[in-house]
Amino acid sequence: MYAVIRTGGKQYRVEPGQRLKVEKMPNAVGDTVELTDVLLLATDEGTTVGDPTVAQARVVAEVASQGRDRKLQVFKYKSKTRYRRLMGHRQPHTVLLIKELSGPGIPAPKTRRRRAKRSPDAPARKATGEKAAKKGPAKRAATGTMQRSRAAKKATKTSAATKAPTDKGPAKDAETGRED
Repeated sequence: MYAVIRTGGKQYRVEPGQRLKVEKMPNAVGDTVELTDVLLLATDEGTTVGDPTVAQARVVAEVASQGRDRKLQVFKYKSKTRYRRLMGHRQPHTVLLIKELSGPGIPAPKTRRRRAKRSPDAPARKATGEKAAKKGPAKRAATGTMQRSRAAKKATKTSAATKAPTDKGPAKDAETGRED
């Protein structure tokens, strides 16, 4: 089951449980948003295409976060006149978590039962059988790149600082200052 919605001048294909980055919305994080601009609604029974929107259809979503995209550089240049302008731009966006779709031909959403949390005294589960055997070795980072994790960088910095100085020549006596 999916729907095609329109928000922020763009169209998106959405399904329940999907995270969606859209243009900035005025809602706060945690708010519930109801999107009624549904252009198409597809279910197991069939597809309903709106004219221009599907009547009584809506998509319920929760605002997961507000943020800004990575910086884009806007560079204006005119040749032979020494005209160069460099500006940066970060587009604001909202991340939505799609909760449910509703409309004609869609049954009411089923409520999920939450499992009880395990107590800290309960023994930990171990992977056994085929699932444990199928697990392969951990993936390694590409060898051609010089990427290291922050923890690895910190470890090398601290180990270099605590390392004893290397022997750079004949030892000097601490009291007299003479070489041995």
